Amino acid sequence: MTVISVIVGSTREGRFSEKPAKWIFQHLKKREAVDARLLDLRDFPMPFFDQPANAGHAGWIYPEWNRKAAAFVSYGSALGARSVQQLRETMVELQLAPVRSAVHIPVGTLWAHYQGGDVDAGLAELDPRAGMLIDDLLWWTGALKTARTSG
Repeated sequence: MTVISVIVGSTREGRFSEKPAKWIFQHLKKREAVDARLLDLRDFPMPFFDQPANAGHAGWIYPEWNRKAAAFVSYGSALGARSVQQLRETMVELQLAPVRSAVHIPVGTLWAHYQGGDVDAGLAELDPRAGMLIDDLLWWTGALKTARTSG
């Protein structure tokens, strides 16, 4: 069983991020041999950010990320795409392998969230892209898992 975690990256009130997170999470749950998990940063106190040294130096947090695949769903037009580009660079430093495929939710769908519009319809239009993203993520997850176990 492959564990894939979807992380809701915003903790703000009125956030939009939980809608696309739940949407991609539902797509993952439909896949065979995938244990999809939805992780909301609101649910995790992060006292390790209050430590005098970087948590990676203490030997925890950092190794759990190494040599695993990561994929991104963004929103907000160019700002979302730029955020993904910045996150890709960060992922490489954590020795994660960001996949090329991503889903960029158009600003119109984001705007619908704040105006009480139909967000689900906007997300449904992106279902084919979600499928490609998950296909790539699962392929890289399998390839990296094989490589990690072969030493």
